[in-house]
Amino acid sequence: IDDKIDETNKQRKDIVLNIDKKAIRIYERILNGRKNKKVIGFVSKDNKSCSYCFKGLTLQDVNNVRKNEKIISCDGCGSILIWKED
Repeated sequence: IDDKIDETNKQRKDIVLNIDKKAIRIYERILNGRKNKKVIGFVSKDNKSCSYCFKGLTLQDVNNVRKNEKIISCDGCGSILIWKED
């Protein structure tokens, strides 16, 4: 099992090299602050709220999440919001 953990950690390091450093810092800050390690909240056309804390979003926030031009965090729980196609 230690070999599998080492392999997974190496894969993660390789992937992280291709991700914006600011995005990694935001992700790790949220990850390290939660016991359950859930970082992502999903938003969809039919569900205009954070799937983690269920806080409703403004139409502007929903549009920003859908556009995916920058990282949008939930005002209620801090989760990174991701658009989910229905």
